[in-house]
Amino acid sequence: MRKSVVLIISTISLLAIIAIGLIFQRAKIYDETVYIEEIIVKSVKIGDDFFETYYYDHETDYGYRVKDPNKDHNAQFAIPYQENLTMLIIYEVKPETSTNKNVTFHTTIHDDIERQIATVERDSGLVTFLQDGTASFDLRAVDNPATTTKIKIRTKDFSFD
Repeated sequence: MRKSVVLIISTISLLAIIAIGLIFQRAKIYDETVYIEEIIVKSVKIGDDFFETYYYDHETDYGYRVKDPNKDHNAQFAIPYQENLTMLIIYEVKPETSTNKNVTFHTTIHDDIERQIATVERDSGLVTFLQDGTASFDLRAVDNPATTTKIKIRTKDFSFD
């Protein structure tokens, strides 16, 4: 009888070890980090208005542009400039199951005379245009800095036309 009790206890212990191992192995799957693979600029929000974007890819120039709402085809839109014009860059990341969906925003000077046209808040994507012109903004995944995209936004002061 002693042998059977030892055998039963050993079997129960072995099954418990296997069950615990399976539970922790399954828990590891849920703890897996999913990195951002793509950043898509969906639109630019000015006040209550949303302006769609499209992806432009040419030999030396690429990135998102603000689509002209008055055209059926993809044509870049010059947003009417006004003093302290602010807008928000709206984006989404792929895959949607990314663990950390945050990106950082960076501005680059994009003008023939190297003047600062706009600034962007690094964490929110809130853009402030300081004067009319064209500015480019880079979006970079926080969890994977190699994943980037850019948007070029053009503003124009139509009061001089």
